Amino acid sequence: MPDGAWLKTPQAAEALNISRVTLLNQKKEGKFLSGYHFIRLGDKETSPLLWNIPNCRERQAQFEPPQFIQEPS
Repeated sequence: MPDGAWLKTPQAAEALNISRVTLLNQKKEGKFLSGYHFIRLGDKETSPLLWNIPNCRERQAQFEPPQFIQEPS
């Protein structure tokens, strides 16, 4: 298991300055790897997750910035 702070989802989202929903959506989109960015505390899909904060921050730094679409005037 990677070193560093491991936090449950609500605390991890706060530490990463994003919402819980955003964190889980990014996981669903494949932006985080199981066993490196997060681990599941049980064998069920609904089991709680622990997040490795340093590894998640490192990964977040690689995300593309959001693209804003301007409405035609």
